[in-house]
Amino acid sequence: MAARENCCNSRNTFWVIFGVTQFFGLLAIALMVIWTCVFNGGYKWNGRYHQFAIHPLVMILSMVFLYGNAALIYRALDCVPRWKTKFIHMIITGITLALAIFGVATVFIFDHRMNYGNMYTMHSWCGITTLGFFTFQFFAGFFAFMWPGVKGSIRDMVLPIHRFGAFAILALSLGSIMSGIVDDLLLSMKSKEYRELPPHAIFFNVIGLLCMAYILLTMYLLHRNDWNQGAPLPPPPQFVLEEAQEQPGADPTPVPETSGPGELEKLLPHPR
Repeated sequence: MAARENCCNSRNTFWVIFGVTQFFGLLAIALMVIWTCVFNGGYKWNGRYHQFAIHPLVMILSMVFLYGNAALIYRALDCVPRWKTKFIHMIITGITLALAIFGVATVFIFDHRMNYGNMYTMHSWCGITTLGFFTFQFFAGFFAFMWPGVKGSIRDMVLPIHRFGAFAILALSLGSIMSGIVDDLLLSMKSKEYRELPPHAIFFNVIGLLCMAYILLTMYLLHRNDWNQGAPLPPPPQFVLEEAQEQPGADPTPVPETSGPGELEKLLPHPR
């Protein structure tokens, strides 16, 4: 009898969860664009709030969506050679880092033109910590896994830290988003208006929930080592003879049937 396959461990289950994760991420980006265009007049590089609105869009696109997919690349591209997967992972994380630096620089330029202070909110502290940790993660991973001639012992030492870094950066990104939503809403409306929870605020809170769902599902997919590229295949199904199941202790080796006389019968004299 073949061993039953657990549906929670199947590859089809991975693709279902992966598809839902991508849907949440893309929907958050789309709603972010709609929220800015409908409630805040769109995007403009004019030193005003229209310029600041570039920051949340770029950070969600980079530190949430792109970084999440860069971490999941080893789960999704299981049919691609590992060296190609590593190269794709490096390209996506490099684009993510460039966009994140641009998004943070946008805020500093906006604060300078508006004569606002910098680095005084928890969102600012958490965001800079996330960007700093991600920058270190990127360059440490590049020199450990992409630089030629690095010893295998060094790669083995860095690999667990590198994998933990993915969870840490996603967690820090989630904290930055949750605190940034409050800062952004208080910047775009009065505190009294925010307490009344207008559609403006509800819309932005929904975006935060979508980002949270995307990050948590990404963490779950990363947690499943059996979906990693190069994970060992499940053992083949074992077949047991029905006779051995009915009679405990019986020899499961099948005995071939013989149609003619046996060797012992050939040696005995035939009765006259």
